[in-house]
Order: sequence, then C-alpha cells, then structure tokens
Amino acid sequence: MIAILRRLTWWQTLILIACLFGIFVACLGLWLRSSGDLEAVDARTRELKLPLLPADIAFAATTAERTADWQRLLALGAQLMPWGEDAAAKGWTPIPGLPLPDGLAAHHAALDAKALLESTTILARLGDAAVDAHRDLSPAATLPDVAALRRHMRLRCERILLAAPADLSGEILAAAALIPAREPPGLLRLMVQANLVEQWATAVIARAADLGEAKTQIAARAEALAPLAPAGLAQAWRNDLASLRGFAASAEPSEVWRRLGRSGGTFSFDAWGFAIALRAGRARTITLMQDIAVAQDDPLDVAGQLAAARSAETAARQTSWWRPGTLLPAMTLPVAVPVIAGVHVARMRLLVLAAELRGAAWPADALEPAGKPLHRVERDSRLIGAYSVGADGVDDGGDPRSDRCWPLYGPLGSPKAADPLPPAAP
Repeated sequence: MIAILRRLTWWQTLILIACLFGIFVACLGLWLRSSGDLEAVDARTRELKLPLLPADIAFAATTAERTADWQRLLALGAQLMPWGEDAAAKGWTPIPGLPLPDGLAAHHAALDAKALLESTTILARLGDAAVDAHRDLSPAATLPDVAALRRHMRLRCERILLAAPADLSGEILAAAALIPAREPPGLLRLMVQANLVEQWATAVIARAADLGEAKTQIAARAEALAPLAPAGLAQAWRNDLASLRGFAASAEPSEVWRRLGRSGGTFSFDAWGFAIALRAGRARTITLMQDIAVAQDDPLDVAGQLAAARSAETAARQTSWWRPGTLLPAMTLPVAVPVIAGVHVARMRLLVLAAELRGAAWPADALEPAGKPLHRVERDSRLIGAYSVGADGVDDGGDPRSDRCWPLYGPLGSPKAADPLPPAAP
C-alpha cells in the first residue's frame, strides 16, 4: 500500500484526498441526520410521563379578546417609558431609604394619561389567568413580552413611589397584576417573573408606612402571589425540555441555522460546528434535563430540586473541546441552580413583605438546610434588609457574593450587607 501511494502523482494525490474528504463529509452528513440516539431518550421521556415535543405541551385556553388585550398591553409597553430609561436618569433604580431623584415626578406628569388608564384597565380584565398568546418556545423565539413586562413594572413601581396615600393601594395592586405568568412558562420567563417580584416588593416596602389600613389587603396579595413561581417551575422545566427535544430533532446544519433564525447554514463553519455539538450532546442534555424536571414535582421540595440540578450541573461541567458531546450540556445546564434558587428567593421576598406588613414572624429560609428563619440585616440596631443563605446552603453573614441579600428599609452596604455605606462622592 505504501509503495502504491509513493507512485502516485501530485494530481492523483489531490484526487485521493478529495475523495476521502467527500466520503468523510457524506458520513458526517448521514450521522447528523440520524436519530438513533433519541430513541432511548424518547422512551425514557414517555416512561417519566414528561412532554416529548412542543405539541404535547398543554397551553392555557384563551380567547381572541384576551389575546388582543395581551397584544395591546405589550404595545403600550413600548409607548410608556419609565423615568429609569430616560437619558437624564442615568440608569436610576429605586433604593430604599434614598430620596427620589429630581425629574421623576415631572416625567410621570408628562406621560399619556389615557395610555396609563388603558393599561390598568387591561390588566384588570386579564386577571391572574394565563393568556398563552405567544407559543413559540424555540431557542430562536423573540419573547416580546419579556421587555414589555419589565418596562411596565419599572413604570408602575415609579408610580408607587410617587403616589399620594389615597391612590397608593390602587397603584400597588395595578403593578401586582403584572407578576402572574401570562405566557407559557419557561426558565427565562421565570427569571423575568423573579425580577418583577423584586421590583414590586422593593417599591411596596418603601411605602409601607403610608399604607394604613390597606396593609392587610396588600399583604394578602403578596401571599397569594408567593406560590406562583415555585408552582411554575415544574411546568417551565417540562416546557423547555419539550422545546429542546423539538429543536434537536434534526442536526442538519442548514436546518439548525434556520431554526435559530439565520441563513446560509450549509456553507457556514459555525453552523456545522454547532450542528456537531448539538448532535453529539443532545441525548445527554435531554437526559440530564429529564432528571431535573422530575425533581420539580413538589414545588416546595427545594432540597430535592437543588440536588438534581447540582448533579446535572456537575455532569455538564465535565467538558472538553475534544469531546463534542460535552459542549451542549455545558452551554445549557449551569443555569439550573441559579434559576431554582432565584424562584424561591422571589417567593421568600413576597412572604417577608407580607410579614412586615402584618407585623408577623418571617418565614423559614427555603435554601437553608436546617430550615432556619431568614436572616435580618441590621445596621446600628435598625432593620434595613434581609438575606437567604443562597443556593450553597452556607451562611456567609450576609455577603452578597454568596448569600441572597435584598434591601427593605435602607440601602445595603459592602462587602457585607450590614456594613456602613461607602462615603458619598464629593
């Protein structure tokens, strides 16, 4: 054989290389289009009674009127700009205990009063029920509701801070109507919901002293909202699992690129590289996601949820460029622990808010293995905030780098939340 190769001319060598390359590309193409790796994964999905494909997801029933209301609400989100997005605000966000900035009241006085009233009316009509108007759960989904909801909440929380005492409870309840999940829950939307809770709870506690007899009503609303995110966690994992399985059905480069909203995948090295990583790692990734999804059956079994997520994350982090099958899990699964912890922190923020409004004891820390109460953050014997031990279950004394800290009646310090604030810049 070696003697034959030595007798080949240069052009015969080129032809041989081209033929071998063509055989390699053909074999690679057949492998990318094959689906044998998904047969065992699909059988396990059915055994675990999880949704197999997006078609198996049970979307909420809705009506044309509710869908139209939802679309109009999203459109209003583009019209009603909060002060925090104004160039003059320089990225301002509310911090308890600090004065409101100049220009905030004037900005809201200039807003379109009819558009504000319309958005309030739509939220009242929608209630807390899901709409499921935007059912695209693919990785290329644009999720138009995400930006609109965050913008609406920023605007509403600014109005809570500005409201006269007589209008305060109405503004708080209008903002609270943005928190229930409207669209099909997925992990990204749960993260957005946690952000909405953070904004709302921060604004409400800043005006707690002005609520008077409405404290009981607002506390009841916070308690009613608290279970929503943990309950949505199970559905979110199932939806994202079905979405990934539907997306990974074909690893053909041009098809993968098309589903990502791009073009030219047939001749793109990036498309081929992503397709190889997808084909090599999809079965492993789906299997690990199945384990996490099953652990979400009890919405308050935080220890079980985190254990499953940590196990999947540990397996996913064993990555190498020389093993393409490890790349997809490493890109997708490390978000599991932060998302689960974030959802339960959002629940605890609402329960702490309700407890403060009622003058009641704080709830247990859902992330603390021994179930101890949430920790108070005090400065000069004055309550300014709260903290949870975080996903690692270790109490680091209110260190925001590892514990989950949030303000209540004053700004948090650094490096520990209870530390004094740094001196103001001259």
